[in-house]
Amino acid sequence: MSSPEFDAFSILFGDKPELLAALRDKCIVRRYEKGATILNHQDESTDVHYVLKGHAKAYLLSADGREVWMNEFRPGDMFGEIAALAGSPRVCSIAAYAPVETAMFKGKVFLELMRTHGEFGIAVARLLA
Repeated sequence: MSSPEFDAFSILFGDKPELLAALRDKCIVRRYEKGATILNHQDESTDVHYVLKGHAKAYLLSADGREVWMNEFRPGDMFGEIAALAGSPRVCSIAAYAPVETAMFKGKVFLELMRTHGEFGIAVARLLA
C-alpha cells in the first residue's frame, strides 16, 4: 500500500514493496516548525531522520556564537546515520530551515533494517561513499 507521505522513501531506497513497507512500519513521523532544533551538537542519541517534506540545515556555532552552515537536507536526504553507525555523539546541530517532516528511526531499528534488508544497507553505504 502506497502513501503520498512516504513517496520520498523511493528516491533513495527504490521501489521494493517489502522494504518500503518495513520502512513505513518502523519509522515515527516527526514534524518540526521553522527554526526548531531537530538534533543537538554532541548529543548522544542515535536517531536517524529521513526527510519526507521541507528543508533542514546542519550547522555549528562559532566561538563568537554565529551559526556556520555545514549542509542542508531536503526530501530524500538522510541525517543522523553516522551517530547510529558509529555510536558517537552528534558532529553538528540540525534545525528546521522551513517546516520539516521526517521519518525518524531509532538507531537500533535503523541498524536492524540494514541487517535484514541488504538493499537498504547498500543504499546507506552509497550515501556515505
